[in-house]
Amino acid sequence: MHIKTDYNGAGISLHHSATEAPDASEFERHTHRMFELIYVVKGKGRYVVEGAEYPLLPGTVLLLRPYEYHYVCPEKSSAYERYVIHFDAEITFESESTLACFRDDRFGAGVYFPRERLDEAVLHAFESLDAVRRFAEDDSTLLPSGTVMVRSIVTQILLLLGAARPAEPVAPQKELLFGVIGYINRHLDENLTLDELSKRFFVSKYYLCRAFRQHTGTTFLSYLTTKRIAAAQQMIKEGLPVTEIAYRVGFREYSSFYRAYRKQTGSAPAWERRE
Repeated sequence: MHIKTDYNGAGISLHHSATEAPDASEFERHTHRMFELIYVVKGKGRYVVEGAEYPLLPGTVLLLRPYEYHYVCPEKSSAYERYVIHFDAEITFESESTLACFRDDRFGAGVYFPRERLDEAVLHAFESLDAVRRFAEDDSTLLPSGTVMVRSIVTQILLLLGAARPAEPVAPQKELLFGVIGYINRHLDENLTLDELSKRFFVSKYYLCRAFRQHTGTTFLSYLTTKRIAAAQQMIKEGLPVTEIAYRVGFREYSSFYRAYRKQTGSAPAWERRE
C-alpha cells in the first residue's frame, strides 16, 4: 500500500504509506530544507539522525528539523506503516511560536517522543489526517479546504508535542563524533578533510573514518557533500549568485560544485531559482 496526497502551494505535504516487508537498504539517507514529522502506526527498527539513534516502534513520533541528516532502518520481519508530514514553517505557520521550542539546540539531533509520553490527542490528530486525505481525494474541488484542515491539525500536533517531554537517544552521539559533526556544520565553507579533522580532534583518520560510518551510516565525504549542497539550495532560494554560493559552501571550483549539485539533486543549480 502506498498513498500520498500533496498540498502544493501551501508549504505542506502529507502521505500515509505501508511497506509489508521493508528493506532498510531501500530507504534513502538524506537531508532536506523542510521540517518532517513521522508517526509510526506499525513497525520495528531504528531511526538515525546525525549519528543519534531512536527506536522505531508503534505510536512513536519523530520531528526532524531542516537539514538534519537522517535515515530509517525498519526491520524486515515487521510491516512498516507511517504518516509522514513535510512542511515549510515559514509558509505554513503565521507565528514562529508554534515551532520555537523545537529550534532549541538542547534537543541535539531530532526530537523523539515515545508512545508513553504522548497525549492521546496527538495520536487522534494523526489519525484524523487520513480522514482529511480521503476528504480531498473524493472531491478535488475540496482540496483548498483540505489544506486549511491539514494546517490546523499539524499546528495542533506541534503544540501538543511542545508540551510533551522528548526522550534521549537510545544510542547517543559519541562525544567525539558529536563534536566532529558540529564542527563540520559550522565550517562548511572551509577546506575540510579527514586529515585536518583527525589532527584537530586528536584521533587517527582511520578511527575517525570508521566511527563516522558506524554512527551516521555514511562516509565523511558523502555527509560533507550532502550538507554543502543542502546549504547551497537554501542560498539559491535566497537569491545569491550561484558562482558565489559554490565558494561559500566550500567548493574551490565551480565545476566541482556543479557536478556535485547535479548528482545530488538531479538538476543544475540555476534551475532551482526558476521553481
